[in-house]
This record gives sequence, structure tokens and C-alpha cells, in this order.
Amino acid sequence: MRFCTYLVREGIISAEEGFQVLGALCDGTPPLGQLATRERMLSIRQLAQLLNLSAEDPVPLGTLAIREGFLRRHELTELLELQRRRTPRAQDALVQLGIMTATEVQAAFRRFLGASAPISAL
Repeated sequence: MRFCTYLVREGIISAEEGFQVLGALCDGTPPLGQLATRERMLSIRQLAQLLNLSAEDPVPLGTLAIREGFLRRHELTELLELQRRRTPRAQDALVQLGIMTATEVQAAFRRFLGASAPISAL
């Protein structure tokens, strides 16, 4: 997200393009409940209970899962890390949306990180 903000602030992409990228990132983020059931950390029944509770109590699903005793804190941390790893990167979204080429993204990302950023960080 900070990379998108940098690109907009530097005039490399427009604000509208920045919103397109953010939308793609949000759309690509797997829902926590879906991950929890796939990883067999929550049952479908538990997820349904949490979703019903969340309609009445607008707190994050993970918080509800801990409060209801369905997950432990370290399990939620594992799920959030898995969610982070499965969320698309802004660099990839920029290319997939045709906003920038891979070469342009790499150059801008190097400038964002500083001149000594290794290519492997991309």
C-alpha cells in the first residue's frame, strides 16, 4: 500500500490507477474464514456461528474466533500470516492491470526502497 501511495505522490501513476491497484489487492485477499476452514482450523459450523455473531458485533472475525474459543491467538497469527502471503503484491497488480510494465515497476520499486535495493526484493 505504501508503494502505491509513493507512486501516486511522485506522479508515476494517477490516483485513479492507485485505487485500481488497491481494489485488485482487496479483491485478491483471501477471506480469513475461508483460509481457516481450508486449513482445518475452523469447521464450517464454527465459521457460520462467527458470521452470525459478526452481523451483531462488528469486530474482526479473528477476534470473535478467539473470544468464542474457536482459535488461539497463535493460530490467528498463523492465519493472518498465511493471508498476507496469499495476498497479491502491488507490483504484480500494476503489471496485470496494464498500468506499468514489469521493468517500470522494478525501477520505481528500487527508487522507493532506495538505490541499493536488491532485485530479489521484488
